[in-house]
Amino acid sequence: MAQIAWTLDETREGIRHREFSVPVDGRGTIPAVLWTPEGTDEPLPLILSAHGGSHHKKHPTMLLLRDHLMEGAPAAVATIDFEGHGDRGEITSTEDESLLDLLANPASPASAASELSATLSALLGTEEFDASAVAYFGVSMGAWFGIPFLANEARVGAAVLGLVGTQFDFLERVGRPRLTEPVWERAREIELPTFLFAQESDEVVSLDSTVELFKLLASPHKRFLVAPGGHAFVPQDVFAAGIAFLKHRLAGGSEPDPFLAPIFAPVPGR
Repeated sequence: MAQIAWTLDETREGIRHREFSVPVDGRGTIPAVLWTPEGTDEPLPLILSAHGGSHHKKHPTMLLLRDHLMEGAPAAVATIDFEGHGDRGEITSTEDESLLDLLANPASPASAASELSATLSALLGTEEFDASAVAYFGVSMGAWFGIPFLANEARVGAAVLGLVGTQFDFLERVGRPRLTEPVWERAREIELPTFLFAQESDEVVSLDSTVELFKLLASPHKRFLVAPGGHAFVPQDVFAAGIAFLKHRLAGGSEPDPFLAPIFAPVPGR
């Protein structure tokens, strides 16, 4: 099992902030960050969050997501820097050639999945977390990399995938090849409860592509939410719905859940 090397430990505004790294065979050392509520002693649910292309583990979007994930019932949130991002590179723009190369490379999702699995193993090895309450929240590139991770990873009990489909449609517009079928076909192996969200006018991932991915997901407990707007303009209530879905599952909830509440009460005698 990979050993964690802790590099920073400080508490800010009630949140313990720890930075660490995990060695991964063939991938080098993966930098990551872990946030936990201050003063908690019981094993916590663990949520792996995954950033989009051109972002990084401490990008404002990830910090906002962290805050929402940690509201209410206590939970730990961890995230890594994917290849070329944050402490692993200089990708900061969606137009960066290195990002286009990363997304177009059919080996990238499997490589990222190995990094996520190693990070999860290292964190669970600390025995600080409830191994029966692990979830995943991936956005855009982080959701794309989450597909092979979730297909392989039996330790994850629920997932939210946002702004992702069977293709990153913008790649063709910039002269890059379409994504290869073996990557998105792994969605057929994802059986855990999954909440998928999309933007109606997404210029990066078309709505049709996301619908296609939703149909591929094997989970009998999958949900799909669409909001108006482009790729970068996800309403906060969409995030809130996905987080509520995760929290229900982490708390041990099963069917029926709040997302299956009947619209109409049954009529007596019918």
